[in-house]
Amino acid sequence: MEGLKLALKLAQIITTSQLREALNWDTIKGQIGILTSEAAIATFLAAVQSQVVALSYQDNSTGVKVATNALGFAGVLLDVIAAFLALVSSTILQRHVAIIDKQLNSIEDASGDQIKGVVDHLDQYFRASRIHKVFADWFPVPQDFTRRLRVKLQQRMRVLLTLKKEDGDTETLKLGGPEESVDLNIDLIPESFRHIQSAAFIGDAAGTAMLLGILCFFASVQCLAVSTQPLGVWIVSAAICSLVIILPVGNRLLGVLGIRLPTVFDI
Repeated sequence: MEGLKLALKLAQIITTSQLREALNWDTIKGQIGILTSEAAIATFLAAVQSQVVALSYQDNSTGVKVATNALGFAGVLLDVIAAFLALVSSTILQRHVAIIDKQLNSIEDASGDQIKGVVDHLDQYFRASRIHKVFADWFPVPQDFTRRLRVKLQQRMRVLLTLKKEDGDTETLKLGGPEESVDLNIDLIPESFRHIQSAAFIGDAAGTAMLLGILCFFASVQCLAVSTQPLGVWIVSAAICSLVIILPVGNRLLGVLGIRLPTVFDI
């Protein structure tokens, strides 16, 4: 039976795909909100950093003051770059996640002809990826997405087989006909995953720029304190800045002893 052969081929494809390491589809979708938050935080940091620059940009009389201004401007630029890259990455993810979700939903209206085309398309890819592993980067399909695709295909196959049984024909799947989905285009899925992979690199760059911007912020504030304040003030300022490292490490060590420092979330 054609339906049985198609089901066996589908099972073989899914088994092969589960052996490959891949990202989690829900994690990919969750990155949209994370990147949007990152862009908002970077924008806030740029605004704060601008205030530091406004206090010192007119005075370059000493090396420390020059360092204050250089680090201040660098921090503002890095924070703006981080916000821009995070928004670009988030926008790309939103668009192509929506495209892939639409393709998954389109399977519910697919004809037997289209189901067979989807299975054949995936079969060709996985056969090629076993021979040339470089193809795994071309089509980085998450495992949980593959499982969802399998469920969608199997559910639609059951519906089509049920329809054929009602018509008294169990030998073939229904091909073409009025039940064909006009939105289904399997070629859009690998194309969208390539864009998602590119968005991941952009998002990583945004995170790196944001980290460098924060470091520039702390360094510029410290330089400003050194150049304008007495010894006691900038020593206290340096000690406070060091809490960025001390507090996380301290919480980790205290956690071993079952002790937890109070936080604002306890209020």
